[in-house]
This record gives sequence, C-alpha cells and structure tokens, in this order.
Amino acid sequence: MTPLEVVKALLGEGTERQQTVVMDFRLSRIVHAVLPVFAVQNELRKN
Repeated sequence: MTPLEVVKALLGEGTERQQTVVMDFRLSRIVHAVLPVFAVQNELRKN
C-alpha cells in the first residue's frame, strides 16, 4: 500500500481490504511502537 492509500483507509475512503489491513494490522503495530515512547517521555518529565 502506498502512503496515500493508508491515509484514505484511515479516513474511510479505502477499499474494505485496505481498511482491514490498516486498522487490524498496521494500526496496532503503530500503537504498540508509540506507547513506550510516551511512557519514557513521562518518566523523563518527572525527573
């Protein structure tokens, strides 16, 4: 998928298959990758 197709799928304009790939597979990986970053930033702010 191209970046444009990913954006369209996030906005609900992609095909059903594209939306499934983005929402079920890619989005969960992105969230799992970003959450630790926020946790580290919060710990750094406390110190």
